[in-house]
Amino acid sequence: MLFAYTDGSEPLLLLTGPSSARPGGTATVRVNDAAHGAAVAGATVGGSVTGADGTAVVGPFTARGDQDLKAVKPGTVRSNRLRVCVSDGRDGFCGGATPGSPAPAAPAVRDTTAPVTTVRLRDGAVFSRRRAPRLLRGRVSDDPSGLYSVKLRLTQRVGRHCSYFSGRRERFRRMYCGGGSFMRIGDQSDWSYLLPKRLGRGRYVLEAKAIDNAFNRGAPSRVRFRVK
Repeated sequence: MLFAYTDGSEPLLLLTGPSSARPGGTATVRVNDAAHGAAVAGATVGGSVTGADGTAVVGPFTARGDQDLKAVKPGTVRSNRLRVCVSDGRDGFCGGATPGSPAPAAPAVRDTTAPVTTVRLRDGAVFSRRRAPRLLRGRVSDDPSGLYSVKLRLTQRVGRHCSYFSGRRERFRRMYCGGGSFMRIGDQSDWSYLLPKRLGRGRYVLEAKAIDNAFNRGAPSRVRFRVK
């Protein structure tokens, strides 16, 4: 299955705001560029659009319980999930007490552990052109925050010439050796990416990494192989 992808040029949106709201109330949220911190105007969150300062007022909230929000804008990568719990504190939602209910549980521990990604391809493998890989696969470890994004980078070297696979163009593009952009392929723990055709002759490096919804970034998993 082929997921939405990016070649790294689109800004990644970061959505922040309150974790709770009153029934019938509103919440002020903010959208920033995750890489540079600049406010992002024109992003849509819960039916509202951010202004020049990157903020928007979402609501009023009519339903009680958890309400999940994400920011989207054309030409960018959608934001992390912001969960706002709507409760008056007495209705049993969001950990609020109800008559006769037991004492609330201790607050959850903040997730600071990055997800671990594995690649289902043997490091150092050698393939003939007829049996060269086309389906790239792997897995990301379970994460308490949930998985936000899986990214791949596939680079090729033939003699002194280097290139990387562009998900947007679906072909290899020339680059300086040691460079190349990661592309986003989705948010599934059992990930896969189908190349347009089998790989040609050359030496390859495939890297895979993942980001969870707490924005913990895992270290890339790397395998090297050759097609002769």
